[in-house]
Amino acid sequence: MVRLNRRQMAHRVDRKAGEKISRWRLKELLGTGGNAEVWTAADGDGSVVALKILRQIKPQSEPYQRMRSEVSALEQIGAHPGVLPLLESSLPEHPSKSEPAWLATPVAVPIREALAGTDNLRDVVSAVASVANTLASLAKVHGIYHRDIKPENLYRLGDDWVVGDFGLVTFPDKESVTAVGRLIGPTYYLAPEMFRGDVVDPGPADVYALAKTLWVLASGQSFPMPGHLSIDTELFRLSGFTAGEGLRHLDILIDRSTRVDPRARPSMIDIKNELQAWLAPSAESDGMQSVSRSVVDQVAPRFSARKATIASYERRKEIARKIENYGRARLQVVIDAVAGATGLEEEHGVTSFREAPEVAKALNTGEPGYPNFRAVAFHAPRLPHEREKRTSLVLGLAFPMDSDNNTHWFGGFVLFHDRRVAGTWLTTVEVAPAESALSEEAERKVIRQLEQYLDAALLAFVEYVS
Repeated sequence: MVRLNRRQMAHRVDRKAGEKISRWRLKELLGTGGNAEVWTAADGDGSVVALKILRQIKPQSEPYQRMRSEVSALEQIGAHPGVLPLLESSLPEHPSKSEPAWLATPVAVPIREALAGTDNLRDVVSAVASVANTLASLAKVHGIYHRDIKPENLYRLGDDWVVGDFGLVTFPDKESVTAVGRLIGPTYYLAPEMFRGDVVDPGPADVYALAKTLWVLASGQSFPMPGHLSIDTELFRLSGFTAGEGLRHLDILIDRSTRVDPRARPSMIDIKNELQAWLAPSAESDGMQSVSRSVVDQVAPRFSARKATIASYERRKEIARKIENYGRARLQVVIDAVAGATGLEEEHGVTSFREAPEVAKALNTGEPGYPNFRAVAFHAPRLPHEREKRTSLVLGLAFPMDSDNNTHWFGGFVLFHDRRVAGTWLTTVEVAPAESALSEEAERKVIRQLEQYLDAALLAFVEYVS
């Protein structure tokens, strides 16, 4: 709620520097909007705040009711980490120009300004991961959803990333204040379902808006591209706007988070976890590689052969980490499709369900347990008379390591009925040994084939449990 951009300065200004609102004397205009002005203001003790002053003087008006909701939500939240706190407020029963409704918060730095001058993608991801953590916590602890997530409402306060501007917030038992037919939220960041009004689940809508925010901050653009940011559309990929490690992982996450069907999007806690996972391997890898180089440089004159071996080993460990994180994210796209079609919950793991070894064998990857093998099972509910009999559809995907002896991608569905293989739909894509183990084209071929097999596998699955 501080320095706003020029678009937000385009509205008229009703107040003047030096004017006094309650005990606060206005100092510098920070920004204006259609319904309010934001000023820095100081009291007699020298305390400085960001003062949001409402223009509307009708207490029954929508802007006034939104400020009431914002104050109510911030009072309910209290001193919550990651939230721009409410310091003071005034909501007169009969507001006037001389006695308007207002609220005060600390002066914070807008996220775009705080990130300006840095080309470090990790700073952007770290900031958005922190925001995701805050939003997930607000939903879990207070049942509060923001509904107005965009860069203009995110800030840096001291060393913390914080969420502000809760004017469109929703929480349990809140009465609707939006006029019928009015949109809720910023158009560029608005999830498709929000065009139906405020009767939809706000959680997936916040996920959608945060993914658009991540795209804008990472790409450096003023606005996000419209609609579903599909990874299959080159124009939407972050690699066209910026450079850095792990862009494809972020593209996958943004793809999933901006899907038209809100049920196909990950949860806010999933967003937080995936962004933190994106950050963690790089930090670990960077530290390990710097140590390895130092050691290698010392022994290189006498141990050149060992130097090559060490470098190869470190490279394979790095690829293994990337494969594990990348595979989990990309596989989730197909998993979501199965879960959406069947309504069943998945059981992850490479050894946690009995069919996993058979899937690994079918995929020609040997015993499961290696970082390049991922699998998930969907178990049909057992009827009382079925006892131990069960029907499962298992999705497996194996990623090649950086080795001349493993030059194939494997993927497929295996249907089990009463502990026996009842059907298989398997695909293999060969890649040249010289190619990266993370070959995008090979991965696309496997996923495309899996998607083609999905209908047949699901129909067979249903036949066995009908």
